[in-house]
Amino acid sequence: MIFTWPHFKQWLGPLLLVFLADTAVSSVIWGNPPNDTDPLIGALAAAITQWHRDLQFYCTYQLFEGSARSVQDALAEKYIRPPELVARGLYVKTRDYIRQQIDYIKEDPGRVPVGATESEQGVMDWEAVRSLKTGVALFYYPSLGDALFGETMAIQRPFPVDSPSASYFPVYSPCVLFGESSRPNYLLFLREQQQSAKDVTFEVMRHDGESILVGARYAAPGLAGPMRFSFDFLNTRPYPILREARIEAMSDGREKVLVSQFSDFVEVIGGLLARKVVIVLAGGKAPTASVTLWQSTDLGSRPPRHEDCLVRIAQGHVIRCLRETSYPPLVGGYKTIDITKLSPNDIAEACRKPQSRTRSFTRMAVWGFFGVTVLSLACWGLYRWRQRHKNG
Repeated sequence: MIFTWPHFKQWLGPLLLVFLADTAVSSVIWGNPPNDTDPLIGALAAAITQWHRDLQFYCTYQLFEGSARSVQDALAEKYIRPPELVARGLYVKTRDYIRQQIDYIKEDPGRVPVGATESEQGVMDWEAVRSLKTGVALFYYPSLGDALFGETMAIQRPFPVDSPSASYFPVYSPCVLFGESSRPNYLLFLREQQQSAKDVTFEVMRHDGESILVGARYAAPGLAGPMRFSFDFLNTRPYPILREARIEAMSDGREKVLVSQFSDFVEVIGGLLARKVVIVLAGGKAPTASVTLWQSTDLGSRPPRHEDCLVRIAQGHVIRCLRETSYPPLVGGYKTIDITKLSPNDIAEACRKPQSRTRSFTRMAVWGFFGVTVLSLACWGLYRWRQRHKNG
């Protein structure tokens, strides 16, 4: 025998380290956050993450828009222009997928985001569905007769990702903070920034039997000044959010204030969820505060079903970036897309994103080192065998 048990024990540790290096190096480079410095902040962030992961619900909703003289007046329902109905929509979330559909019922030139093309200016309805397991998403724009299939795209984008106006539309939902579905847990984001040696500080401003109020301050290069946050949670797991606020300094010395207030909670699968959300944006150059009211009357009335994730694409409408072999059959004038049955393998070859060069280099370096180590051990073993055979 060339390798005896003592030899094996001698090399077991290095071999295991090399074998596990791919995961270890990736963790170091891509950042697993260290342990929490503040147990309460860590517990809140973890609870919100778990809550958002476990939530399962179906609802239709209405969207209203109005204005008030100030944030305080808006939250007190003292309006200059009472909120009027501007859109109806659908929101469904399970552990497998998220689907949102919205249809604006009022033509408003002011709603067109900066950079929208002529073809996009008439788009007042869109829907999107994203798989939470595989990361693929489908965006459908009936007004344009266009659908886009792809990977790791923000669910709030109502226009194709190559559109300059793609990032201007927020998601309206009671389960995301600040209307950003790509960052549903802003408290977790701030905590991760703090643990990455960024200029973030937290302060527990109130912690009693009813609620927990947390303040945060975030400073970063490129910002006109520190951003200030406050999160008001109900003091019962999984800590439903009651009110959140963000104050951002502008380059001209003014401040922009965004406040969201949640109320009328109902029990759904995974925890409590608000049936009413008031979002107020004030400050900057705007003389008044804009008010957006999200409201649902059927939230919690039934659990989501599998058919809620199905998107029907009308005959003649294009589905871009979906492999031809993955196209569903045409039935009754529609192609029905089931996002839970699709994966990145269904993306057309021309639309696939190239693998990150840094991550590819890391894997090549790790496995190259592993190969060299194994080859060296084999050569060493062969050398020892020849020495023993020669001396024997």
